[in-house]
Amino acid sequence: MANLDMPTYETIQAAVNGEAWAIEKVVACYGGEIDELATIEEKQPDGSIKRVIDEDL
Repeated sequence: MANLDMPTYETIQAAVNGEAWAIEKVVACYGGEIDELATIEEKQPDGSIKRVIDEDL
């Protein structure tokens, strides 16, 4: 599904350069994908697997 609120090239370029407003727009658009790529599986003491976002990435 196309996201109509995708950031423009200029917004992405500003985010790469560290502009806070641009970073917020990019994260708002791609936050779900970022979380999915940063998710790891941790084995719990009882043997079950827990999926968590690796905050250290």
